[in-house]
Amino acid sequence: MAELLFSDASPAYVLSAHRLLRDDRTLFRQVGRLPPRYEPRAAAEVEALRVEHATLAEVMRHMLALLQLIFALSTCCEAAEAASVS
Repeated sequence: MAELLFSDASPAYVLSAHRLLRDDRTLFRQVGRLPPRYEPRAAAEVEALRVEHATLAEVMRHMLALLQLIFALSTCCEAAEAASVS
């Protein structure tokens, strides 16, 4: 793979190719441990993973918005409570 990507199969390029494949969980899957081997995923599987990642990102955005709202309300309530005590 290093030869294909970088036109060089020296150790640094082999490690770089390995890291590219290892970190890309959407397009490739690891099929062997020693030595690590990778194969491309089917187009339908890639699309399903992209939809799953997009859905998860949307859920995380909603959770963040909810937490920000809760924090804002708690801050507001604390300020109102402090004002009424004074």
